[in-house]
Amino acid sequence: MTKAEIASAVNEWFNIENYSVLQNLTVEQLFQEIENRIVAYRMGQNSGELPPESRRRHQNYYEELIEGKVV
Repeated sequence: MTKAEIASAVNEWFNIENYSVLQNLTVEQLFQEIENRIVAYRMGQNSGELPPESRRRHQNYYEELIEGKVV
């Protein structure tokens, strides 16, 4: 991909309006959301070791994040 193609793809995927909800969070809630993402990242690295139900829940959560669901 060229730089222009990458920039175009990012602009299509990233919508800053999705993040306006963060303005309504307390600092504690924001830290909790960050921690949730750290846990999801670590679980993703070990997804082969997860039980099927945990793997499915992780995949659903990850897909929501990728689709732009911020909180």
